[in-house]
Amino acid sequence: MAGIYLLFILIFIIGLFFIVLGWYKYKKFNSAKEICLYPLSQNSKSILFAKAGNYTIGIVGGSLINNFSVSILSEIENKNIATTEHIIKHRFFRKGKFGIYYYNFCINKVGDYTIIINHPEKIVVKNSTSKLISLLENEVSKENLFIIIKEYSSPSSYIFALLLFIIGLWILLLNVTYFLYKLGILVPTN
Repeated sequence: MAGIYLLFILIFIIGLFFIVLGWYKYKKFNSAKEICLYPLSQNSKSILFAKAGNYTIGIVGGSLINNFSVSILSEIENKNIATTEHIIKHRFFRKGKFGIYYYNFCINKVGDYTIIINHPEKIVVKNSTSKLISLLENEVSKENLFIIIKEYSSPSSYIFALLLFIIGLWILLLNVTYFLYKLGILVPTN
């Protein structure tokens, strides 16, 4: 009987480890530093990037975006920085408003960069995430939209954190259920 208790404790610790690791990965994903937040009505903005690295740009104020295009100009080299659209667009909630990260880009040299919103009048933003419901919904006012720039954190790390958390919970629930069955407290019925 002591072996069952030892096995229970070992599997319980493994489940807790998975949950704690998933929580840590999730916190690390959400702790990316915010560089800048400015209104969409300001078509261009000059920003000083203090360190080289990957960054992400998105819109705060809605969760479904169409016709969003950005150009990033290096004031050091006078050339455009390549932006890539996220395959998995991470939606978030910031100070009571929905947002979505749309593009990511890489800064190789520290310095000033100009973020230019191409054709801001053509941007269509809706609050609904469903395309069907968004057909019936009004557009979000341009005055309520903001551009956010943040250090890049991969959406795959978010998915990995969720998987770790779910697997940890699954291990704990199975372990407790099996332990209660072995003690005779939980009896299956026919």
